[in-house]
Amino acid sequence: MTIQPEDTNEIEFQELALNDDRGYSLLTHTAQQAVLPRRLAEGVYAILKADGGIKVVETPKYKADREEAWRIAHAYQPDHIEREATVTNVASFLDYLGTHNQLGADGEYSFGEGMLEVWANIDSRTILGVCDGVHGWARNTVRLELKHSREWAEWAQIDGKLLSQVEFAEFIESHISNIGAPDGATLLDICQTLQAHTQVTFKQQNILANGQRQFRWEETTEAKAGDKGNLKIPGELILVVRVFQGSDPVQMTARFRYQLREGVLRIGVKLAEPDRAVEEAFNDVTAAVQTGVPVRVNDGRR
Repeated sequence: MTIQPEDTNEIEFQELALNDDRGYSLLTHTAQQAVLPRRLAEGVYAILKADGGIKVVETPKYKADREEAWRIAHAYQPDHIEREATVTNVASFLDYLGTHNQLGADGEYSFGEGMLEVWANIDSRTILGVCDGVHGWARNTVRLELKHSREWAEWAQIDGKLLSQVEFAEFIESHISNIGAPDGATLLDICQTLQAHTQVTFKQQNILANGQRQFRWEETTEAKAGDKGNLKIPGELILVVRVFQGSDPVQMTARFRYQLREGVLRIGVKLAEPDRAVEEAFNDVTAAVQTGVPVRVNDGRR
């Protein structure tokens, strides 16, 4: 008896001729039936061995397909992950922590079952999550790097600088959405006045009872004595800006600065306590992370 496996996963057996008049062939066939391979599944057969044991055999094609499936399902998986990921918002930070920790029996990620560490450092404006910390390898980490928002960077760029009338007016117009007070109509009126009177001579300034500055200007043209007027500018702005990308806006004060020299007026703003605004925004981000992790967020460096 021979077994000939084929690509079709079928086994063919040599047939015995049943042509013995004395019936010996029938007895031989019956005996063989007791030891013929039995099909257990597609490509898998059981054979009775001489010692009475059972041997399970596979066709070559079935075996090759099974081993390939096993290799795909059990691709190389390291004992521990060595990765230093970097993200820029809280949602991505929490998502990484959740998907790179052990999955519990309840189907929920358990953040490494006590292996998770989280460290917040305001100096570097980063929050570090260590998925395999405590007594683990501490080689799988994710770092939340907070980047300043576009509007914060632009206000910081003009902080303390004195601009020409037109430059200042254009800046205020393009950032009016960041200003909580005074109202937009007042600011637009100031900007239009500054842009319309670029060739005038400013004579003096007065501080009004409400804190506003009043600048008196004169404009002299040919064929007439000239025009005169007053320009009132508030003492400060209340800004509402996002300090970091993806963070909530915070309020801060920007005080006006002026320079009146030889009839030329230059205006700027000075941000009040910008470091406090950064600290407040960082604390807000840290609080958002704290609500999403089951461990205490430590202050400092690991």
